[in-house]
Formats: sequence, structure tokens, C-alpha cells
Amino acid sequence: MTAAITMDEWLAEFEKVSEFQGDEGATVRELSEQMGHESKWVRDHLREAIDKGRVAVGRRKYLRIDGTLTMVPVYRINPETSQIKAEI
Repeated sequence: MTAAITMDEWLAEFEKVSEFQGDEGATVRELSEQMGHESKWVRDHLREAIDKGRVAVGRRKYLRIDGTLTMVPVYRINPETSQIKAEI
């Protein structure tokens, strides 16, 4: 079982691994791979961060394995409410 972490600790980890995504944001799958946690763990923390206004949700184009272009949800730190940015 993974130890509990605070919202600020999770957001700091989220920010580190999602920097390579830029303003586009990162998918749950990308965040899961970069953070080294299961998708459910990432989604659970995302839900809390979204509910608190700390993470913004967007969409971006994604090419599926069958060659179909689709839109997928992406997540990024909400700079207007991020305490992490304010502390740096």
C-alpha cells in the first residue's frame, strides 16, 4: 500500500513529471508512467486536486493505436490557485 501524501506533496510531484508536457497538460497514463504509480492512484489524487481548483482539465488530440485521431483529457497545474508556484 502506498503511503498517504499531502495535496502539496502530490502537486509538487505532478508538476515535476508534467513539465515536459508544457501548457498542453498530461494524460493519466503519462502521469502514471512518470510518477511510477497505478492509474487509479493518479486519478484519485487528480479528482481531489480538480475539486479544490488546483488542477485544470483540458483536451488534446491523440492518435489511437488504430490510427484514429481523437481527443483525450489532459491535466495541468492551475497557475491561478497553485500554492507551489507561489512558494518558488
